Amino acid sequence: MILLADAIDNATGYEALRAFRDALTATHDPRTIVLSLLGLAAFILLLGLVARHYTRETVATPASPDYLTLAVDLLGLSEQTRRDLRLIAQRAKLEQPAAMLLSPANLASAAARAFRPHDNPGLFERLEQLSRRLFGQPLPVPPPITPEPTQPTAP
Repeated sequence: MILLADAIDNATGYEALRAFRDALTATHDPRTIVLSLLGLAAFILLLGLVARHYTRETVATPASPDYLTLAVDLLGLSEQTRRDLRLIAQRAKLEQPAAMLLSPANLASAAARAFRPHDNPGLFERLEQLSRRLFGQPLPVPPPITPEPTQPTAP
């Protein structure tokens, strides 16, 4: 402590440190000592938090399983059917693509959102066969898709 005090006295531009040293050594006020120790503890805590923030490893979130691929594999469908279903799911922007395999209405609705029947007649023929294979009934005609309602405007 004496060496530190001598180093502070000999250095120039350390008036704040010199005042701090004088406050600690001259008065021995318990409040000053406690506040100084609390300030030092807060500074060390802040340094620890900053170090932890910069050295923290980011944990990658596990990828959600591809349920469409799992369902296609489970049902034993062909690779062409997998590509057709993947294309429909992407074009229809489905959040849960495997849901279109739950019923013929879901399959028809997803296909109608992705394509019009005259856009790709071969695809709709394959979907008709898939519907008969999975559900034992033909692909129903989906209701027309209406745009999302907008908020009414004030007159």
